[in-house]
Amino acid sequence: RKRLFEMASSEEQQQQSEAMMSTKLSKMQVTSSESASNLRSLALSPTTSSKKLAPPGAGRPPSVPKKRKNPKRVLVLLTGGTMAMKANADGALEPAPGYLAAKMRSMGELRDAKMPYYEVVEYSPLLDSADMVPTDWSTIASDVRERYDEFDGFVVILGTDTLAYCASALSFMLENLGKPVVLTGSMVPFCEAHSDGRRNLVMSLIFAGRQNARRAPTPGEVLVFFHDRLLRGCRSSKVDSLGLAAFDSPNFPPLATVGVSINDRFDSIRTKNDVRDDDGATKASSPNNNNNNNNVVGVMAKMET
Repeated sequence: RKRLFEMASSEEQQQQSEAMMSTKLSKMQVTSSESASNLRSLALSPTTSSKKLAPPGAGRPPSVPKKRKNPKRVLVLLTGGTMAMKANADGALEPAPGYLAAKMRSMGELRDAKMPYYEVVEYSPLLDSADMVPTDWSTIASDVRERYDEFDGFVVILGTDTLAYCASALSFMLENLGKPVVLTGSMVPFCEAHSDGRRNLVMSLIFAGRQNARRAPTPGEVLVFFHDRLLRGCRSSKVDSLGLAAFDSPNFPPLATVGVSINDRFDSIRTKNDVRDDDGATKASSPNNNNNNNNVVGVMAKMET
């Protein structure tokens, strides 16, 4: 009897060991299939690239999908900030590479036919706003210059603590712009259900790639969109560290406000194409005399030296 009991126990242990091995193998297969699926989805994504692995293009504009009614093309420079953060194992927020770009691909608003085509360039590493220094602002300006001919507008996502400083610096670094460069961020990470990042991102893309023949286009300058207003970059400042309306322009009115509709003042903005005649009246000069790309390149080359 003792031998029979020992044999039965040995067979039972062997069966349990085989069952555990089978479970481990099945988990490994599921994990490997998920990893392959994730790699496949990343490889098939045409609108996301890494700043480190994918340098700016060679000057050929990307094609716009036929289903989009808006022919505008917008380049999104994702430098970091709260919008691109997630909680780590300790519960602290930290930049999460690839997270925000993946979320953007799943947003139904950005696939709307009226929205502009966009391409995301994610910087590596993603930076907290407190870690950004003037050399990082210069990198942003250089990237705008290098891909200036490929896109109709630009959106820069960054942290809010130094956003106003970056906007002011870019306003002078990118002098004589002919296309909008919209800076934005969020006070609440995109991963939170009550995040303000979704609205800020969508509205920044709308202003950067605005397509409305009945209204004046978004001015070609450095701008800040936050909460419900579009501000001139060199006039903006952070006024609230706890509220969603964190930015304001105390000494200059907003260029646009967003409510039920978009209310803008673009038609009242005097651009460099507006010249004054002998009577002091303002009139528009010929657009053929405005070579914005050469102006931008000249200013940037002067800065680099």
